[in-house]
Amino acid sequence: MSTPSTCWESAYWTPRGEYFDFATGDSISALEMLQKIANAGKSRFLLSDGLATVNREGIKPWTGVITPHEMVEELQSGFTVPSDDDFDGVDVTYINGTTWAEETVKCRTPDNPTPVKIENYKLDGVLNQDHAYQIGMRRLMKYLQQRGDVPDHYRAGRAVLQHGRSHCAHG
Repeated sequence: MSTPSTCWESAYWTPRGEYFDFATGDSISALEMLQKIANAGKSRFLLSDGLATVNREGIKPWTGVITPHEMVEELQSGFTVPSDDDFDGVDVTYINGTTWAEETVKCRTPDNPTPVKIENYKLDGVLNQDHAYQIGMRRLMKYLQQRGDVPDHYRAGRAVLQHGRSHCAHG
C-alpha cells in the first residue's frame, strides 16, 4: 500500500466515523474485498505499477500534464445528453448496525421526489443510515451531473496525470 493511502485511515476515515464491517460466507478475491472497503469509505481502490492506492472522491489538485510527447494521436472527448434511460433516483440497501436488519434508504433530489428510473444499489460494510445516504447521493449526483467522457484508449494516459490519487500530509 502506498503511504499516502494508509494515512487516510487516521486522517480522514476514523475522525469522520467511517468504519467498515462486513462478513461473508462466499469466496471473494482480495481485490474484491479491498474494493468493497474503499467503496464504504467513499473511495476507489486502485492498482498502478504494482502499488496499491486509494482514490478518495472529491476535489484534488492535478499533479501532472499530458503533453503531445505522451500522446500517440489527438486527444478526443465527448459527452452524453440526458435521456430517459438515466437513473434519476438511487435506493441504497445496507445492514443497520443496531438492528442488523437489511434496510433501504431512498436518495432523491428535492426537485424530483418521485423518480422514474431508480438504481437499486447494495452497499456492503456500511452500518449507518447517514453514511449509506451520503454514498447513495454521490452515486445519484454522478448520474445527474457527470456527462463528459474520453475514449477507453485515453484512460491509461490518466496515470500520467495521477489525477485523483490520494495525497495526505504527514504531521
